[in-house]
Amino acid sequence: MKYDQQKQFLQEHAIFQVLEEKQQDRLLLSGELQRIPKYHYVIHERQTNDDIFLLLEGVAKNTFINDQGEEVAVLFYHPGDLIGIISAITHRKTQFSVQSMSELLLLRIPHHLFSDLLRENLLFSEKMVRMVSQRLDNLYEKIQEEYSYHAHGLDTYPYRKKIGEIMSTPVLTARLEDSLLELARRMDKAQISSLVIVSQDQVPQGIVTQRDIIRAVANQPTLISQLQAHELMTRELLTLPPDAYFYEALLMMVKHQVKHIPITALDGRLEGIVTMRNLTQARGNAVLSVVDTIESQQSIEGLANCKKQIHQILESMVKEQATAHEMCTLITELNDRLLRRLIVLSEQEMAAEGLGLAPVEYCWLTMGSEGRREQTLSTDQDNAIIYQDVSSDEKEKVVGYFAQFAEKMVSGLERCGFPRCTGNVMATNARWCHSVSEWKQEVDQWYKSLEGDELRNFTIFLDFRGAYGQMALAEEIRTYLISKRNHYLIHRLAEDDLEYHVPLGAFGRIITDRGADIPDSINLKHGAVMHIVNAMRILSLHVGVTAISTLERLAALQARGIFTLEEAEEIEKAFNTLMVFRIQENLRQMTTGVPLSNSICVKSLTKQDYIKLKRALSTAKWVQQMIARRFHVGGARL
Repeated sequence: MKYDQQKQFLQEHAIFQVLEEKQQDRLLLSGELQRIPKYHYVIHERQTNDDIFLLLEGVAKNTFINDQGEEVAVLFYHPGDLIGIISAITHRKTQFSVQSMSELLLLRIPHHLFSDLLRENLLFSEKMVRMVSQRLDNLYEKIQEEYSYHAHGLDTYPYRKKIGEIMSTPVLTARLEDSLLELARRMDKAQISSLVIVSQDQVPQGIVTQRDIIRAVANQPTLISQLQAHELMTRELLTLPPDAYFYEALLMMVKHQVKHIPITALDGRLEGIVTMRNLTQARGNAVLSVVDTIESQQSIEGLANCKKQIHQILESMVKEQATAHEMCTLITELNDRLLRRLIVLSEQEMAAEGLGLAPVEYCWLTMGSEGRREQTLSTDQDNAIIYQDVSSDEKEKVVGYFAQFAEKMVSGLERCGFPRCTGNVMATNARWCHSVSEWKQEVDQWYKSLEGDELRNFTIFLDFRGAYGQMALAEEIRTYLISKRNHYLIHRLAEDDLEYHVPLGAFGRIITDRGADIPDSINLKHGAVMHIVNAMRILSLHVGVTAISTLERLAALQARGIFTLEEAEEIEKAFNTLMVFRIQENLRQMTTGVPLSNSICVKSLTKQDYIKLKRALSTAKWVQQMIARRFHVGGARL
């Protein structure tokens, strides 16, 4: 990297850009460029390090050895990150090792120069202190998690392993011009099932699998000797960075039905590959097995058994302290697969009864928490159907078909463990099964009059998501829905959120409901979770964000400046805490035979869990108050 490139790197860096130009020049002239080979240590555990390393190119990982002698990856470094900053400031032997995951280019900054810059530039010093504080918090939380796992006799949670820890490397690759025969010989010799096709600078261009070669031989037998990699490969690659989590790779494989995921650095270069075998070896085989089982079912009874397996996966994830987002995302994907398989079986049953296939294109919608991908065990059904507009002559036939189809689906979901909605928000209700034009009329009516149950029905519908069928129908309704939003609607939604209060007293004491079915309990859903859900929904509708899940909405709102990064992180943490409590309590209720509910006995919590719950409730209360002030409800003023 040339001097002017290094200078530009510093000028674009979030911390070093605050230095004066002469300070940047002094840093570059006094610093030393170093290249570190792959899998070499930059800093080794117990080694005293006084200098700081600015990573310019490549990826490295920060690890420590726990009490069981296992290496645990804490974080990954990317271009722009500082390495060795904590040990350099404290002048103590580091408790962590830093190892290169690829060839690195580092700028080694002498300790004395770094100290001078801290003294000379107050803004630089402030930014550095804040960065170090955040780094220490992250490291402390990671070590605390590891201690908690092993103190309770648990293995390190596989879903939260970093991909960089389990990926295969180095990756056997091929070029665009390599022949089919050469690809086949290379796969056979290495006993592998795929080759990543890369450019001269090691950027993935596509992938060729054994299936691609077999298909080419079957379809073009006379051209085998002429075919090249670029003619065989799949060009639309799904990739992940090395610091992505195990569960993200697992979800990607489940969702897109792929068995190979190239792992790439920030600059796009290939770092490794994760295969189905990698995930299976890291204990992801239970999830992958459920996927295969769901897809092979030929009866509703078989699907009902799959639902039990999904519960077992959820239970293991809770025991190993997964976040709510990880659990809900993965479980929703499995539930969606079960739903889609049930739809196929229901369509086949309709045809077998002489009713034929669907007379027009349609889309099955999931709504509420299922639509937001935030299902827990106590979640009931919320679903609907959108179908194409039809002439008046066809109307009766189409309505009749979807009425029978909806009854099969709702009944099948109930048999699979999804209770019917007590408010009758299901496709079996004619109000929730419409043509496109009728749905638009329904939206218009909601916007004119939103009171009581109608208002709550509308909030359920706002979270709809197409799960099967012609997705364009769902998107047409969403576009119409967003375009019709108005200030009155937003104000009514904000008012409705104030109907329930966060059970937190003036001095931070959790206020329990002594008269509830569960003594000394609070309702996690109505008392806390829904205030965060409602706030993200209201703000998203207000500014035109089309995301559906709560955390996706939060991220989009933070990107638009509605929340600061610190506020968004606090809200996300609170939401995850509350959802994990709900899921844990549901599993406990299921195990003990208690009816599923959203209530939790506060007295049964440990001191640590009580503090976590109180902090999450405090955040939920702040979010509710912020919505009230922003939209002038409940006597609040901006």
